[in-house]
Amino acid sequence: MEYAQGRQTITVRQIVEDLKAIGANFSHNTIISSLNRMVSRGLIQKTERGIYNLTTKGKRQFVAYYDNEMHELDKLLAKEFPFLEYCIWNSEDIRHYSHYVVNMDILFVDVEKDGMEAVFSSLLNHVELKRLVFKSPSEDDYANYITGKSCIVIRQLISQAPLVSFGDGSKRTSIEKIMVDVAVDSDFRSYQGYETLRFYRNILDQNDINERRLLRYAERRSCKEKIAMDIAEVKQNKIFD
Repeated sequence: MEYAQGRQTITVRQIVEDLKAIGANFSHNTIISSLNRMVSRGLIQKTERGIYNLTTKGKRQFVAYYDNEMHELDKLLAKEFPFLEYCIWNSEDIRHYSHYVVNMDILFVDVEKDGMEAVFSSLLNHVELKRLVFKSPSEDDYANYITGKSCIVIRQLISQAPLVSFGDGSKRTSIEKIMVDVAVDSDFRSYQGYETLRFYRNILDQNDINERRLLRYAERRSCKEKIAMDIAEVKQNKIFD
């Protein structure tokens, strides 16, 4: 499944070649038997002779990257701003699906508009964070001060953004929020244009997305038509690496 989830399509021949490359030798019959079991479980489907792809059931449910550093930042904000709506997420969630390599190590703190200045001032005073802190940075800021450094970027959280609540009280980004933000926000200019289509291709290949939630958020961002067209193009055309 891990092999399949990283590819748009899988073939018996390619599996054999990739396994040989890492020193694992399996016969065609063994691989076909495994694929047939996955088909019977509804995890993959056979599209042509010897060619398979993932079904919705076989795709991952996206879970945003979250580590100890983010957890500590979450606790800090929850203590200082218990009634503030915010979401912490990581540039790793973009890098995982992108072909375009940008040296980014950013914790994004998306905060409701009225709390942005207070959060910015608070984080500037916490030297133990060991990250540069920026509020609504410009493209020049990204080029000159952010790319290649460990930073915290405070951005405006759009009301009714699709977030995921966890049992520890934290709220994390959904894949649908990332897809819209990357397509339209100036923070992600390097990932826009044709790169957005490749980004979407990788997400759709690996994850089950909620298109209604995606387009509802896109409508909040006044870009529903653009996102719908991008998704349609990715589904209808082969997006080249």
